[in-house]
Formats: sequence, structure tokens, C-alpha cells
Amino acid sequence: RRERFSNPYHFGFTPDGTKLVVTSLRRDHVDIYDWAAAGQTLTLRHRLKVGDMPSHVAFTPDSRTAFVTLQGVNRLIAIDTDTGAVRWEVRVGRAPAGVTWHRGQLLVGNMGEDNISVVDPATGATVRRITTRRGAHTIFPAPDGRVLYATSRVDSGIQLIDPDTLEVRASWVVPGGPDCLDFGPDGKIWATLRWV
Repeated sequence: RRERFSNPYHFGFTPDGTKLVVTSLRRDHVDIYDWAAAGQTLTLRHRLKVGDMPSHVAFTPDSRTAFVTLQGVNRLIAIDTDTGAVRWEVRVGRAPAGVTWHRGQLLVGNMGEDNISVVDPATGATVRRITTRRGAHTIFPAPDGRVLYATSRVDSGIQLIDPDTLEVRASWVVPGGPDCLDFGPDGKIWATLRWV
């Protein structure tokens, strides 16, 4: 079936499958839906007016917090998925895009820079930066957990990041502005190329 959403840009289900969070990049709000009875009932629970250009979303493993990047104001926010309250809001880097939960930390791609911010999810403090190619977009864990892949749109590449040390192990030039990745069961990596 088809569902109507308010200018959806990015969305994700909480790990427990009970809520759907949708970002509206153009309308500057985040919607939280209850997703009950195996998706048969979809009810808008909260609509939050947030800063300019809410983009990507990630979650704590317990599903209680959603993290959303705000590209237009260079910030990251933490939202209580039950109450809709903003727990904290911090500056992370220029034009933050992808946000990924990784082993108790958040990894945020700063598209307006050449780095990924490593963020403490409890406080929002940036504890480290990982240098990448320019235009760091987002981070994708491999299905086997043995490597992280980061895409960079401006310098058009993909970096392999060690999941333990968070050091860049290798970097590939991939023309066309690699954006999002997915992984096939045969081991192939599929990439969307933003500029071509």
C-alpha cells in the first residue's frame, strides 16, 4: 500500500520495530509515528519543529532515543522517541549528514568538511574526529562487522575504517559522488552515485 508522509527525506524504524521516525529536510520537522500490529497501524505521535534541514536518523539499541542531523545549522539532536522531547542539541561540524550508531558511540559524517565526528550519545560531546576525503557523507557497517565503509561525495571516494580503532585502513576513488551503500548476500557492495 501507499502511506502519505510530509516531505520525507530519510526515515528509520526503531530497533524494536514499534516506531517510525521520518525527517522532512525541506519543512524542517521530524515526525515520530507509532508502528503497531506489524505495520498495519501507522499513527503520527509527535511532530517536532527543529533546526534547518533535518537529514539522517539513527537510534540507540534500546529504541528510546533517535539522533537526527540538522544539515543547515551544523548540529545533531537527540530526541526521546516516547515523549518527543529534545534531550540535547550540539554543533558537530559543517553540513552533518549520515549518523550511525557504532559500539556505544555515534559516527557523524560532516559533508562540509573532510571528517567524521565521533560523538558521545549521552552528552553530545565530540570526542574525536576521523579524517576522510572531503564531503564525508555517511558510514555503513559491513554485515559481518569486520569493517566500516564511509562515503565521501566531494572527493568522490569510499574509505575503509577499522571498527575497533576507527582508523582509516584504505581509500578508494569512486567517480560520481558515492552516497549510500548496501550489501548483497554475494559480498558485492552496491553504491548510489549522487552526481551521475
